[in-house]
Amino acid sequence: MNEHLRLQSEPVTAPEELGLATAGLDRLSAVMQREVDTDHVPGVSMLIARRGRIGYRQDFGALRPGGPPMPGNAIFRIYSMTKPIVTVALMISLE
Repeated sequence: MNEHLRLQSEPVTAPEELGLATAGLDRLSAVMQREVDTDHVPGVSMLIARRGRIGYRQDFGALRPGGPPMPGNAIFRIYSMTKPIVTVALMISLE
């Protein structure tokens, strides 16, 4: 099954079970919400997975400026992202 589709259908596990700190995730959520509230970004979609299980999944703001709310299954265009994507792929393969 496609990894993206698998992650979408998988339930969110309690963060503590995966070694994630709830207080840290709350701070992360507050920062992202502040970025949306101050109009630095129209919306944010976040997913943190560890050991193949989702420990955090949250959407903030809108899909685009003045647009509909950020859906959980949003599709994003990425431009000029070759270096970051290749770097992440390299780090995953080294791990």
